[in-house]
Amino acid sequence: MILLQERATQTDQHRSRYRAFDSFTVKDGFQFLSSMILPLMLGIFTVVITFHQQKAAQEQRLEDRNESRIQREQELYIAVTQNEAQSKALKARYQDDVLVAYVKEISDLLKENNGSLTNNSIIAIIARAKTLNAVRQLDQSRNTQIIRFLYEARQLTVTQELSALDFSTAEHHDIDFRDLAINKTKLPKISLNGVFLKNATFIGIEMENVNFSSAEFDNTSFSSTYLFNVIFSYTRFINVNFSSAEFRSVNFSSAELNNGSFHLARLNPYSGSTI
Repeated sequence: MILLQERATQTDQHRSRYRAFDSFTVKDGFQFLSSMILPLMLGIFTVVITFHQQKAAQEQRLEDRNESRIQREQELYIAVTQNEAQSKALKARYQDDVLVAYVKEISDLLKENNGSLTNNSIIAIIARAKTLNAVRQLDQSRNTQIIRFLYEARQLTVTQELSALDFSTAEHHDIDFRDLAINKTKLPKISLNGVFLKNATFIGIEMENVNFSSAEFDNTSFSSTYLFNVIFSYTRFINVNFSSAEFRSVNFSSAELNNGSFHLARLNPYSGSTI
């Protein structure tokens, strides 16, 4: 009986110690967890903030790189544009100088030779060389000015006394001969034999006593022109438009025509025109 009581007493003591130990462990665990929550939260917050800062810094670096790239591209574009503008300005200035020098030199030759470039064979050769040299260096608008200058000075006109300046082999692009015509409608007595004209326009012009022999016309329009006593002998036509044109005494002997249009063109059978 005493032995059983002692065992019961010991069991109660063990249980009390276990409860005390359990109580201590739970209490300490809560305290430990409590003490860890704040540092843990601070650590997580620090990690989040650091990650956010790193991401923001990376985005800022990318943005800075993009801005730098855009700025470099803009600077390059500005530099290229400025260089192109300067090149165009220099080219325009150079061509203006060539044109001014040409007009002055030819004017001097005209003054020294009684208003003619062809009454002396040496002067004619010099004038031709100067003209072809200038034409090769100038653009369409300035070449138009050269033709106008020579035409108005009567150096591209055949008369009983004088022949026209030899303008053969000169190449001209995109010239609108209405700009040369009198009142933009009449272009009489012009001689451009042997020239090469591409994308030229003669639309609606009255042309009388004109010489285009041995010339070459590429993609040229004579639409609605009036052609009287015009020489096209040995001339080569490529993509030419004579629609609604009127022919009177026009000579096409030995001419070569590739892809031409004569739609609604009028040929006077009694005018001596030959096609």
